Amino acid sequence: MYESALMCKTQFQNVISKINEDNIKISSLIGNNGIINEKEYASLQ
Repeated sequence: MYESALMCKTQFQNVISKINEDNIKISSLIGNNGIINEKEYASLQ
């Protein structure tokens, strides 16, 4: 559900708000080549 919201060009902050409302805890992000490490994700921000 959250991925589809991002793919439909929903504002990122709205997706983050919904994740927080639903009390979802994200333990890792998965990219095309597997799990994205913290340093790689930090460089994207």
